[in-house]
Amino acid sequence: MKTISKEHKTRIIGIKVRTSNADNRALIDITALWERFVKEAIAEKIQEKRDDKVYCVYTNYESDFTGDYDTVLGCEVPEETPVPEGMVSCVIETGEYALYSIQGPLNNTAVIEQWQAIWAADYPRKYTTDFECYAADVTVANRQVVAIGIAV
Repeated sequence: MKTISKEHKTRIIGIKVRTSNADNRALIDITALWERFVKEAIAEKIQEKRDDKVYCVYTNYESDFTGDYDTVLGCEVPEETPVPEGMVSCVIETGEYALYSIQGPLNNTAVIEQWQAIWAADYPRKYTTDFECYAADVTVANRQVVAIGIAV
């Protein structure tokens, strides 16, 4: 883990679900969100993408990781890009982020295990906006995480 200073906002357009970590709800909801993202080719419907990376953004926390929060799955776009019907936008804010990475092919639990380690750690998290950034060749079966960023 290293800490980075993010000096520019990152605007994401994509699809959203409101979820919680209680009773494995997030696992079910976020898996369904990924399946929809791939099945409906959401990335191809987003205009003016900066690149082909896919972001999974966690924001609008009710409290901390035990409360409800929004998950937005999408791509980075310029600030003035219009939001397509049925999609939402969110912003990864400027500030300090603890950065984690998971390299290579991922099984179904690799990302979950990393998040469990983050939740168990005693970091002074802000619970504003956290994110995962996936390589361009993302698929449901083989997600290759570039980074996990936690607002601190």
